[in-house]
Amino acid sequence: MTQPTKRITLRDLARELGVSDRAVSQALNPRASNVQLNPKTVERIQELAARWNYRRDSRARSMRYGRYNNIGYFEAKKKATAWSLLGAESGVCDAAIEHDYHIVLIRQPSDLANAPSSIPAIFRESNLDALILSHAGNLSPELEQIIDSSGFPVVYLNEKKSHNAVYVDDLRGAEEVTRYLISLGNREIGFFSDSPETSHYSATDRKLGYKEAMKKAGLTPNVLNSKPNSPSEFSAWLDAHKNLEAIVCYNDLTALRVFRNLYRTPLKVPDDLAVTGFGDGFALDCSPVPLTTMRIPFYEMGKAALNMALELVEGKQPTLSSQVFSQELVVRDSTKNRLGK
Repeated sequence: MTQPTKRITLRDLARELGVSDRAVSQALNPRASNVQLNPKTVERIQELAARWNYRRDSRARSMRYGRYNNIGYFEAKKKATAWSLLGAESGVCDAAIEHDYHIVLIRQPSDLANAPSSIPAIFRESNLDALILSHAGNLSPELEQIIDSSGFPVVYLNEKKSHNAVYVDDLRGAEEVTRYLISLGNREIGFFSDSPETSHYSATDRKLGYKEAMKKAGLTPNVLNSKPNSPSEFSAWLDAHKNLEAIVCYNDLTALRVFRNLYRTPLKVPDDLAVTGFGDGFALDCSPVPLTTMRIPFYEMGKAALNMALELVEGKQPTLSSQVFSQELVVRDSTKNRLGK
């Protein structure tokens, strides 16, 4: 049984073993709906395929079924070093493996889209069945036009839309973490973001959720708009907000910057100032004091986005209602009960 020198095809395996092409296909791509083959036959087919280094011809599969079995995962960013949605990529990939799909990872900073050579070839060649897109408000008009004219289904990940989207309820999450701080006896609670202005829905919803919780408790919201860039500026910033007991930070990265600036002050977390974040992607490992935060289930959201994309590929309906995930309050050492309980 000498291995052929040319590329091995499914038909070569079938001819060598004296079985049908369909039997080989079923043995190498088992499905619950497949006609059941004799286990010994399956073993023979799989052994020969491994010995001959058989690789499925995706081009032939595409021609037969009219699909590429490729899903694009695209994160549009303003710069290449911007943080990814920690866990989302793994969720997308794991769900793709379950359905025998491939993920085409597109890591294109959106500020390069004006140069024709920077536009990903994947859009020009249209060799995707669907696209999962996360842009956090950074999608350039040029790329948006290319995607809209691509002709394949698009699922928006971490984008708040009524259809074809998977996102988290940031308004409810901000209300929950603010209510938690209030339950610990905090009354002077500020909402703080030192990130540049963003058009992402989370910036608006987290601030609004914080304000709603404060108003319902009869407390005055205090949105902290300053951006201290140095220890001296941070000290001046603290002097202007001496009554603060707690800070709801826009995300975990903002909370880490607060910790960094507090290092040069006499204030201690949580004794003098409680700090919370959003995300929980790296808060436990990177924060000097374990951070109380709202955990965002990016892994589960990534899997949901992939499954939604496959539903759209099936074409049963042109749009699907968006899936909204909840956050989970994770209590750690950066907050404490001020009521003495």
